[in-house]
Amino acid sequence: NVDSKGNLISFEGHNCNKAEIDNKEYKFGENKFSMIAWTNTSKDEGEKYGAFMKVFINGSGLVTLPADLESKEVKFGQINDDKINYINASDLKLSNGSISFTVTPEISGKWIYLCN
Repeated sequence: NVDSKGNLISFEGHNCNKAEIDNKEYKFGENKFSMIAWTNTSKDEGEKYGAFMKVFINGSGLVTLPADLESKEVKFGQINDDKINYINASDLKLSNGSISFTVTPEISGKWIYLCN
């Protein structure tokens, strides 16, 4: 899905590392991911956990996702039993409308929430 400015704001892909949408190519990583998805969180998730985006990636390696982030401080969280547990993301980088991090076994195949 794209917003009114044509920015990619949510996506689901299988066995891919890039996508072309409206004649614009987005490269997510060097390795193909068996599944890659992200979307904005619901209003409830935002209020409850301080989350603004959720990501699901099945695979490994460095991933870069388009994200128009105003905050320079982002934490990863995982929801268990309706409580958020924060996860270390030491290589998390925000730059020029994107977010990048390494997909590790701890986060692969799980919904990860990006929180302020």
